[in-house]
Amino acid sequence: MDEQKKRKCCNCSTCKARRGPRGFTGLQGYAGPPGERGEKGIPGERGPRGYMGFQGIPGVKVDTDSQAETGIQGAIGPQGDPGVKGDTGSKGKTGIQGAIGPQGESGVKGDTGPQGEAGIQGAVGPQGDPGVKGDTGIQGIIGPQGKKGLQGKVGSKGKPGISGGFAEFAHIYNTDIQRLAKEESLKFSSNGILTEGFLHNEGEGSIVVKKAGIYEIIFQVSALHQNQFTLFANGVAIPNTTFSSNIENQQNNGLTILSLASNSELTLRNHTLTTSYIDLQTDLVSKEILVNASLTIKKLS
Repeated sequence: MDEQKKRKCCNCSTCKARRGPRGFTGLQGYAGPPGERGEKGIPGERGPRGYMGFQGIPGVKVDTDSQAETGIQGAIGPQGDPGVKGDTGSKGKTGIQGAIGPQGESGVKGDTGPQGEAGIQGAVGPQGDPGVKGDTGIQGIIGPQGKKGLQGKVGSKGKPGISGGFAEFAHIYNTDIQRLAKEESLKFSSNGILTEGFLHNEGEGSIVVKKAGIYEIIFQVSALHQNQFTLFANGVAIPNTTFSSNIENQQNNGLTILSLASNSELTLRNHTLTTSYIDLQTDLVSKEILVNASLTIKKLS
């Protein structure tokens, strides 16, 4: 092809004179291949339309420069796969309440409930005929005290009573350092005031009560350890005279009223199971003499 043919036709009269007759229409191109599969659509909606098919094969070129006609459009591609399921929408508003349904059948009878409180007492009815005598009931609550009665006549003069004050008394105490083993009697280093009804030698543990009678006995013991002391009469523990202290350096106090025979021998013993020995308390805060144990006996009658 020469340079003139290579140049584009300008559609002038000269070019028209040189142009040959129009060539025959080219053969129809083959149908393009199916379009590519569409992308996955949005949940629930139809997938997008497939891509347009490839352009048909161009027709056979004729000697003329005329362009062949466009090929037939390719077939529509297959439908794409369904899209992913969308998120659940927000909960709708509660609907209007429906009508009340028919009443159901009665349920099984429940257990009997607890007995209610007693009601107000009714009016007293007419007295009935005497019934058969029943068993004696439980004694009722004692009623309120009655009104004070009239003063009775003055009685005859009684016999003269015992003179006032304590008939006999004794006070003994200890200031010495002592370590008491189990069941050992506490020794009292000093005597206070003793009437003739008692006998105690300073530094010993036994106290002799010469006269029979009712006596009040009070004792105090200050020990460095937890302790328990019991009164003994003639070598036998007296019931209900055991007193203890569960705290160290605390005074143990005991008090009892009992009946004693004449010439009873009293002792105060370390009657405990918790420790092997007990040390009596010594002076803690001053140079004064410390009383760490004492025993007071009073004859009441």
